[in-house]
Amino acid sequence: MSKHLADRFAGISTSTISNAMDELGFNGVILGLDPLIRPVSFTGLAFTVKARTKELAGSFPPTDFSIGDVLDSTQPGDAIVIAAEGGQVALLGGLAALFASTRGVAGIVIDGGVRDVDEVLNTRLPVFSRHIVPLSPRTRVRIEQMNTEVHIGNVGIGPCDIIIADSSGIVSIPRQSAERVLSLCMAARANDGRAETMIKEGASFNTVHLAIQGKLR
Repeated sequence: MSKHLADRFAGISTSTISNAMDELGFNGVILGLDPLIRPVSFTGLAFTVKARTKELAGSFPPTDFSIGDVLDSTQPGDAIVIAAEGGQVALLGGLAALFASTRGVAGIVIDGGVRDVDEVLNTRLPVFSRHIVPLSPRTRVRIEQMNTEVHIGNVGIGPCDIIIADSSGIVSIPRQSAERVLSLCMAARANDGRAETMIKEGASFNTVHLAIQGKLR
């Protein structure tokens, strides 16, 4: 059911979703992370990962960076969300991106760094990160938990929340509120269609603006 619901958000922009979440009083826009390339878009169910990072090599045992356990636990359509305290350390490289791509992962969101950028881009896997940095995660990263609630900035993301990302940014929709958000998004898309028609027919922008705000019938 969650995957079916996530699929219904395909093609809806993050801007439209952000507006809907504002109306409902939800905070779901993840700030400060950029895609490796634009245009980009994906929709998926959050597979959450909590990690600790330190820039000094030797901070953690090598086995603490258990990225293999993360990748082997994912399912097609998952959106991997790694909350890594914004650390300037790479948590994804070329081989991991290739595996995730062949696994059918929808995309990856990292509150930390990514490296091997050319190799990652060759996989065509959508990746958002806070940093691009060559520092190895080995002995600098500890994977602490999987499929638990995590935070990126002031946005909480739980397992199977719906992640939508495009060239404008990333939103996380709480799974229990997704139907309400979707309903508002569909109404907004209909309103936008009306506005586009009015613009093509020569209406002033003020008239269009009033119409989409529901103040002109």
